[in-house]
Amino acid sequence: GDIRRHLDNEPVTAGPPSAVYRTKKFVRRHRNAVAAGLMVGVSLLVGLAGFAWQARVARDRADQLEQVAKFHAEMLGQVDPHVAGRLLTEDVRTKFGAALVKAGVAEGERVRQGDLFEGQWKRVNDTDVARDLIDRTILKPAVDAIEKQFKSQPSLDATLRQTLGERYQEIGLFNAAASLYSRALETRRRALGEEHPDTLLSMLALGGLLQSQGKLNEAEPLIREALEKSRRVLGEDHPDTLTAMNFMGLLLESQDKTSEAVRYVRGALEKARRVLGQEHPFTVKAIANL
Repeated sequence: GDIRRHLDNEPVTAGPPSAVYRTKKFVRRHRNAVAAGLMVGVSLLVGLAGFAWQARVARDRADQLEQVAKFHAEMLGQVDPHVAGRLLTEDVRTKFGAALVKAGVAEGERVRQGDLFEGQWKRVNDTDVARDLIDRTILKPAVDAIEKQFKSQPSLDATLRQTLGERYQEIGLFNAAASLYSRALETRRRALGEEHPDTLLSMLALGGLLQSQGKLNEAEPLIREALEKSRRVLGEDHPDTLTAMNFMGLLLESQDKTSEAVRYVRGALEKARRVLGQEHPFTVKAIANL
């Protein structure tokens, strides 16, 4: 018995076999199967480690891209066509004068030509010139870059479009802003869901823009939906809900529903005072809307 069992790599029964002893015997008898199992196990571990590493890299990259997007948003937020137009006018005047000096034009003639040039330049609205220049050289290339580089990252794509839409709205290019808001909303609905806070913000931004353009029938369902879902998802006192209440009040005012409008605006103001404080920018703005 025990000798044959030993020769067959089976546990002997002369004494109580230990776990290590039984394991050794099993490995000898099933060497190929054990080796294959080990290979599979190692492969799985390597695969899991690789997946974890890739996931970490992806998260790090996503965080970095979000930081870059935030930085670009802050930089674009400083673009002001009025300031840019004034600086453009000053720069053109200075360079025209320097060109006359370089050409050797006499002082009296320089004054005459300078006055003529300034009179002609005043025919141009320098703010409009700066706005168009900003659009062509900064904003449109940024939109093209989003199209090419972030197709596989819908959340970031939507964030960047939303940011550019805000810049377009701020400088008065409302149709371009509406197009960007619409794409951001469509992408967030698909990628994040109908009730995600970012989706609701896009919905509200588009509704507010349409309302400011006088497109009340298009704006109303968006603002009402954003308000309803913000109340349910975020709560009555959340800043986004208060913003939606304020938007609803402004919309109702545009529809000559004054008493209902005041109810929404006053409600947003009272909650803002309690939740955010009297000096918070939202509270100050809500007071101005009354």
